[in-house]
Amino acid sequence: MPVNSLADLRTGVYYRLDGNTALYTTAEVNAAINEAIRTLNLLTGFYQTRAAVSITSRTDRKFYQVPSEIIVPLGVYLDSLPLAKTTVSRLTMEYPDWFGERSASRAPAMLWAPMGLRTIIVYPPSHIAGQLITVSGIGEPPLLVNDTDEIPITDDLADVLEDLSFHVLPLKVGGAEFEQQLPVYRGFLSRAKEIKRWINLKNPRFFWESMLERRSK
Repeated sequence: MPVNSLADLRTGVYYRLDGNTALYTTAEVNAAINEAIRTLNLLTGFYQTRAAVSITSRTDRKFYQVPSEIIVPLGVYLDSLPLAKTTVSRLTMEYPDWFGERSASRAPAMLWAPMGLRTIIVYPPSHIAGQLITVSGIGEPPLLVNDTDEIPITDDLADVLEDLSFHVLPLKVGGAEFEQQLPVYRGFLSRAKEIKRWINLKNPRFFWESMLERRSK
């Protein structure tokens, strides 16, 4: 995937600001860029990764903490084999006694469900200690500090990030100048929806799971 450095993104933002370095300092622009990266990531989930540190399963254990590298879990793998995603309510409807069940009472683990933001359920609990549970999902983007620091994004994504930064920076000025940026923000929201749709199509498994979740509610 193409990469863009902090210097590349800052150049794009200053182009939109007509090169006004007197009113908008380098530190302010850098902060706006990093904020835009995190905002766009939460809206679209463009920065996806697998946890670098896998969780070692324990016999009869059902609850696991999501690794710190993952903000929102999207997939769980047991020894590289994907588990099907479900919900706590659906799990309770289909297996009313799931909370008290032990690993010997059912087949190997086949399902996972998010419980809150930082906990996942693996069901049935594994009967083999030492298996690796790997979590994939939306990751924490790197903080760009130095000009050469890079983030793996396409030029289209970089363009959207620069637009959002361009919208946020005039907030300190306020008044008519900030009001003029509202069309830029509306355009950002529209493009963010397109990016989210494109990412879902690139990950059909996550797309269909989310569709099934909506239909079951």
